[in-house]
Amino acid sequence: MRVKKSWFIFSILSLTALIYILPSVFAAVPGPQDVFQMIGELIITIFGFEWIRNQRDQAIGAFMRFCIWLFVFTWVAGLLFPAGTPRAMSRNITITVAVVIATISTIFIPIGVLIAIGEVYATVVSLIMFGIVIAALVWFYINSAVWMAAHPTMLRVIRLGILFLLWILLNIVTTAVSGGL
Repeated sequence: MRVKKSWFIFSILSLTALIYILPSVFAAVPGPQDVFQMIGELIITIFGFEWIRNQRDQAIGAFMRFCIWLFVFTWVAGLLFPAGTPRAMSRNITITVAVVIATISTIFIPIGVLIAIGEVYATVVSLIMFGIVIAALVWFYINSAVWMAAHPTMLRVIRLGILFLLWILLNIVTTAVSGGL
């Protein structure tokens, strides 16, 4: 197997750059483990949405407005400019129309409605995810009776898994109904 010369040169240059960059990165903080800790904290801050949670409702509303704008823009652009069909408008006009429609559609939505949309979306998606896992376990439980007869321990594990997921789902629904979410 032959490697192209350009890939080989790129690999050598990348490794050389990495060797020269790492000491400067490690010199910026007291110890090498601190670099990984800082990266971990940054990932937790971004994907844990702490930058929104520590703010007022305005930040959550702005984030939800952007998400809804992106959703509306994607759907409108996809409907106006479908792939593989003759185009009535050019791509630039389609994008401009999609941006205008998405902006008009989302700019006047009140923050309370945006937060409610986010909560409903999160609830529906989490219920669907739980439902898929529970349905898969139940399907496996029902359709593998012959295999399960030879492995009764696996049957018990699947039963416990189904019960555990149903218990978690019951706690989530109970908390949501009582107003805890």
